[in-house]
Parts: sequence; structure tokens; C-alpha cells
Amino acid sequence: QDHIANSRSIKREMLKLRGWGADLDRMKLSNVIGIFGVDSKTLRNFLIDRKNVVLEDMKSVLHTAAKESCEQVLSDFQARIKLLARKPTNLKDFAAYVESKSEIGEDIKNLMQASSTVDEMYKLLSSFDVKIPSAEQVKLDDLHTIHGQFTESIDTAQQDVSVKIGQMAQALKGEISKLDQELMEIMTELVSNECTNPKAECSQVLEMLDDVQLQIERISDKADTYTHYQKLFNMSAHEYTNLTSTKELFEEKFELWNSMRQWEDLTVGPVGWASQVWSTIKPEDMEREVQSQFKTAQKIYKKREDDVALRFKDDALKWKGYMPSLVALGNEALKVRHWEQIFAKLGRPYDKEMTLDNLVQWDIFSIKEYCEEISGVASGEYALELQLEKIETAWRDMVFTLNSYRDSKDVFILAGLDEVFVQLEDNQAALQTMLASRFVMGVRDRVEGWEKKLSHLSETLDEWLSVQRAWMYLESIFGAPDIQKQLPQETVQFLRV
Repeated sequence: QDHIANSRSIKREMLKLRGWGADLDRMKLSNVIGIFGVDSKTLRNFLIDRKNVVLEDMKSVLHTAAKESCEQVLSDFQARIKLLARKPTNLKDFAAYVESKSEIGEDIKNLMQASSTVDEMYKLLSSFDVKIPSAEQVKLDDLHTIHGQFTESIDTAQQDVSVKIGQMAQALKGEISKLDQELMEIMTELVSNECTNPKAECSQVLEMLDDVQLQIERISDKADTYTHYQKLFNMSAHEYTNLTSTKELFEEKFELWNSMRQWEDLTVGPVGWASQVWSTIKPEDMEREVQSQFKTAQKIYKKREDDVALRFKDDALKWKGYMPSLVALGNEALKVRHWEQIFAKLGRPYDKEMTLDNLVQWDIFSIKEYCEEISGVASGEYALELQLEKIETAWRDMVFTLNSYRDSKDVFILAGLDEVFVQLEDNQAALQTMLASRFVMGVRDRVEGWEKKLSHLSETLDEWLSVQRAWMYLESIFGAPDIQKQLPQETVQFLRV
């Protein structure tokens, strides 16, 4: 195609050079213009030489292009004639033959145009006296002859197709019927056997469904191919309703069994919840997952109420029933003392390395109400502990302010106690409330200890301030010089304080 496109450009340039050659032949060799004599012979000869060199190059390029194009176009005709000469006997080959014949029919115009361009190139070469080797001439003659063979091959192919199209259309209908039968058998398999057995192993059923999926994909590919054949044969497209139904049924079964497999992996699988140490599990995350899986199970059961879907829903419902107790047991406020109380109720020693499966086997759910009660107590105690820690932190970080008395360098008085007394009163009230709480049992000793500390602090501050006020009052008296003279003995006693 590149040679054919370039040949037109080369033709224009070669004809242009021919015209330039004629102009050079008419060019005067010398001339006198006024007092000047012009000799153009050297220039004329130079231009003629350059023209001849360029023209010979173009002839060579055109000759090469003509030769290669002739071989290519002849090869294209021969390949298509060979393709049309086939005699397909089966449906697949016949459909490929019909498609090839159609493509060849669409390509006839391009082939004929390419052949015509090759003729034009050789005619142009002949007009410039380029000698064509005999071997090339034979191929050019073959190209002229093959036109008739090509037309005859197309006519013969059309006749062959017309004769066989009815037979092949019937064969195609038979193949489509086989696909429908296969699909019916797959649907039967999906609504029977292990797919409907609620006691079947998920892994085994999913292996079977993987095989079914491969069968459906194979049939779907064939259906696409047969639809293409029907289009080639000008037949009405078959509606594969069984294929659609089979895919929908397969998706339902796969969704069910795959969801069950994921659920089992999550709950009782090798790395599922049941095998994990209880202290490493986050019950809140577990509860969210259980709720999500239960919704999935319900949705599937509503879609297809069979025994397998019921198994999934019942198991999810069982775990949903576990969750209140498990969330209570996952309370971070539970201390060793709480666990010991729970296990004492079970009649077992507390094991901090217990797994969720251990809890289930030990029938922890038989004391569901007791577990929730202990968890509630632990939460209450934990809240009290947080309040108590807040009080402890506040007094640990408390700073008492000492001010210099009347700019004295060695006498200081306690000052700025308003906030201290406010905090003291608030904390004492809070401790009283805590002692009245039913959850105080676990922290009673600490609460009572702090109540005594703050009570003692309150008494100490009251006494301190009373002494401080009295001292300040007397200091203003005995600090006066006239009083010191009048009461020298009492002044000495006061200064010793």
C-alpha cells in the first residue's frame, strides 16, 4: 500500500522532470545581450546531467515499487482464491468460510484498485523506456489473468454457500439444542444433590460449584459463537433463556454457600473466633460482624427458603443470641476478682488463657444473667475507680501558696486557699456519694482511706488558719515599739512563737 501511494507522487515528479528536459532541449546555447555575451552551454549540460541522474533514481525507485507491488497484489489474489477453494464440511469451518467470503467480497474494490495501480506503474516505466525483465512480465501477465480466476472463485464460493447453508443452519440449531439440554442438566444438579443438603461440607459444595461455573462459562462462550454464526447465516438470534436462568440459579447457590463458608471461617475456622484466646478478641467488633452476617443470612433465606439457607440463618441467629453475654464478658472493666466470681459460679478455676471455644464448652451461657450482672458491677466499680483516680491525681498535683508576710524574708503565711477549699468540699461530697453507691465494695478501702485523709486535711487547714489569724493579729500589736516598751516580758514571749 505504501508503494502504491508513493507511485502517484513519483509519477508526478517524473513527468515534471520530462517537461524540464524538453525545456532544457529548447534552451539557447549562447546569446548576446547588449555589450554582454552569455554562454549557457555549461549550465545547460549541468542541468541535463542532474535531471538525468534524478530521473534514473526515480525510475529505479518506481521499478522496485512496481515489482514489489505486483508480487504483493498477485499474492493477495492467490491467497484469496485458495481460501475460497476450500470445501468445509463441519459447522465451525463452514462459518469461518462464510465469514472469510464476506470479508473478501468487501475487499474486492481495494484489490482491483491495487492491480490497476500496478498497471499504471508499469505503463509509466514503459513510457520512459525502462526495460521490464521477462520474469517480471510473466508475473504482470499472471496478475492480468488472475482477475478472471478470482471472479470465478467468488461465484463458485457463493454457489457452494447457497447449497450448504440450509444443512449448516440445521446443524447449528442442533448444537444450540444441545446447549439448552446441558443447561437443563446443570439446573437439575443445582437444585438437587449436595447443593440442597444442609449437612454438606461448604468446601466440597464450593468445589462442585467451581466445576459448574466452568461449565457455564464454556456454554456461554459457545452461545456467543453460535449467535455469531446465526448472524452470518442470516438467521434469527436464539434467546438463551435457559442460560440466563442457570446463571441466576448458580449465583444464588454460590452466594449462599460462599457466605456460609466465610461465616464458618470467621466463627469456627482454624483462625476463627472460637480458637482465639478470649482476651485478644474485641466483642464490639464481633457483634458488628454478627449483625452484618445475620442480615445477609436473612436476605438469602427470604430469597430462597430451603434447608441450607435455614441452616445459615439459624447458626447466625445462635451467635446473635450469644452476643449479649459475650459483650458483657468483653467488658474491659472486668478484673481478675470478677472473673474468679464468674468461674466460681461455673464451678471451675479461672484460666486467663481460655479461648472462646472453651467458654462455649463450659456452658458460659447457662449463667448469662449472672455474667451480665457481674459485668455491670465491674463497670460501676470502674467508674468509681476513675473518679477516685481523678481525686488522687488532683491532690497529688496540688500546690499550696505561701506568701511573704509584710516583705519578711523568713516569715511566710498560707494564702490563696479558696480553690483548695472548693476542691476539698467537692471531693468530700463525691467520696460520700461513692460510699453510698452499690458498686463501692471493690474500692471501699481506698474510698474510706481518702475520706479520712481529706477529713484530716480539712481539720488541719481550719486549725492552721485559726492560729495564723491569731498570730497576725498579735503580731500587729507586739510589733509596735510603744507596746514593746510597755509589755517587754510579753513581747519576748511572743517573739519566741
